[in-house]
Amino acid sequence: MNPVEITQGKSFKGLSQYLLQDQNRETAERVGMVQTLNLEGAQGDQAWYLMLATANNANALKEAAGIKKGKAVKNTVYHYSINFNPDDELTPDIQRRAIAGSLKALGLDDHQALAVEHTDKAHNHIHIMVNLIDPTNGMSAASPQMCEDGKKRSKLSNSQ
Repeated sequence: MNPVEITQGKSFKGLSQYLLQDQNRETAERVGMVQTLNLEGAQGDQAWYLMLATANNANALKEAAGIKKGKAVKNTVYHYSINFNPDDELTPDIQRRAIAGSLKALGLDDHQALAVEHTDKAHNHIHIMVNLIDPTNGMSAASPQMCEDGKKRSKLSNSQ
């Protein structure tokens, strides 16, 4: 398994369309397994709406958590993929564990996410779209935060 960071960006809708549709946007033949995480059972095509709503309400979430509001975060979308060896025999359980494990390793396991398997390459791969805004406190995973060791850094500081 090889994780690859792709980008941070602004468009939940645009990335969702890329993940859930073929390049021509008329079919979805390359789409295999679809999984949503921390989105209360929402279907894949509903995920971006809920992520956008959370991102747009970041200041209200901060206020409710007793955190001082700062300037608005520009990049709220995080995109990476998990690439497998073509010889790997993947099961749905292995895919789910790889997704959960990668989110946990990044410290994003409590964030909203959409995972979509694409079957258009020789190797199996799963794209993961993550809302960088923490749904519990409105903080961005890309913003430096105080860590247990007393140092400030973002959750993504070691993503590479």
